[in-house]
Amino acid sequence: MDATILSEEQILGNSLGHQVGDSYVIHSETSQVLDNINRRLNEEDKNLRTYRRALAFSQMIQKDLVPILVNSMHNLEVFDAVIRLMVNLTVPVECLCPLEILTKSDVGRQTIYELSNSLVKTKEVFRDSRTTRVIMERLSRYATKNKIESMEVTLVNNCLLLIRNILHIPDGQNKNVKQQCSSQNQIMWNLFAQNLDKILLDLIKNNMSSIWCTSVVQLIAL
Repeated sequence: MDATILSEEQILGNSLGHQVGDSYVIHSETSQVLDNINRRLNEEDKNLRTYRRALAFSQMIQKDLVPILVNSMHNLEVFDAVIRLMVNLTVPVECLCPLEILTKSDVGRQTIYELSNSLVKTKEVFRDSRTTRVIMERLSRYATKNKIESMEVTLVNNCLLLIRNILHIPDGQNKNVKQQCSSQNQIMWNLFAQNLDKILLDLIKNNMSSIWCTSVVQLIAL
């Protein structure tokens, strides 16, 4: 992996925030840095996905993005930015790369392996109920609102897309002996314990449901 890119990710990680005990301190420029990362992802090489792989190698999702998600409930700007970025980072590999081309070379197969492995590790982090609780609490706020702003509509849809993407990721082959169930089952258990079914029904009944109905259907289908 390009050392220059890895160095950039270290700098970005330092700009996003820092851990203090059990809490993650969000910086004033956090949302801007998140948006810059998202922009870079959209501009990266569409075949080898070098920037995305560098982010995975730096473990930014585990070290920074998930802690930011968990600690941004009361900071809408940061919450919105981290959700958008996480949606981008959890896009299925088959939607990111021309697999039929990449599978024909060693470099391509390595790319597929790294991207797939990154997704599995991301799914494992979402076993922690705090990751989905903050999303469910935000969705619950908007699901029953009669008047919802345009930015909030987009945020609802992105929250649904993130959950869909996480559930779409296949479970890893090597299950930790301490884990009593698969990541998929654990995440589903957490979601239903956090009233996913009620929230989805409220979203369907909402007068803005046409905006996110596709995402709801895709989520139910999983």
